[in-house]
Amino acid sequence: GPLLLLTTPLAHFALTLATARDADPARWLQAKLLIAASFFTHISCSTDSLARLWALRRTQKPRDTGIFFCLALALRDTRFIRAARPCDWLHFLLSSLRHPICLLRGLRFRRDQPEAWAWLLAQTRASPTAAARTTILTKQIPT
Repeated sequence: GPLLLLTTPLAHFALTLATARDADPARWLQAKLLIAASFFTHISCSTDSLARLWALRRTQKPRDTGIFFCLALALRDTRFIRAARPCDWLHFLLSSLRHPICLLRGLRFRRDQPEAWAWLLAQTRASPTAAARTTILTKQIPT
């Protein structure tokens, strides 16, 4: 069949065969927040799409719903935690109490990585319209 070439990025992502992460979990949190925050800064995501993202992240082993709480704190946007259940709140609070320094260092991603933050914002801003990005995001989330 015909090939389709998209010359602009629709989102930033990575699929690795092996990890190059060091032992510092705060750096990993910063990397996740750099990508997620730059993406969500430029799109308008529906409540339904965020609820489906929550459901998907709850099924992961280990559960990775803490990113939504971190996004809500970093971007000062409560829409990321509207779909949180009491068990999600408990999981995040216990994790935060267990690793408070990691959380605080992770939330400083913009200050610690200003060049990467500026570059990601510029790349995301230059990509297709917000409506197209939201449609793509919604279609990629299983129902």
